[in-house]
Amino acid sequence: MVFEFNRVCFGLKSSPFHALRTVKQLAHDEGPSYPKAKRAIESGLYMDDFVYSVDSVEEATLSTAEVMRLMKSGQFDLVKWTSNSRPVLDTIPLSHRLSAIKEFDDSDTHKVLGLCWSKSPTCLALR
Repeated sequence: MVFEFNRVCFGLKSSPFHALRTVKQLAHDEGPSYPKAKRAIESGLYMDDFVYSVDSVEEATLSTAEVMRLMKSGQFDLVKWTSNSRPVLDTIPLSHRLSAIKEFDDSDTHKVLGLCWSKSPTCLALR
């Protein structure tokens, strides 16, 4: 008798791998339709954080929209978006943006990849 899971069971040691592998497979499968998004996901996805940098606001806007469409094709909704570019942020629905984090020192920092990221002067720091 053979038993097999029909769903991803969270809480297993391998669950983070399965989640990441699923998203990377989606990027591979849908890559021909979304080439910018495929490149972004392949190079910028780290466990449950997506960090991607480009050279221009136009490229960031196009990449962001394409990543959102690619993920939507797999029934995934990426949320908690943030950017150091106001024009890029303006293209992201409010419901998908990272809510402002209020800290006692009034700094504009967010946690990403275990680091503190300050958008004002773009820098990463350890606390």
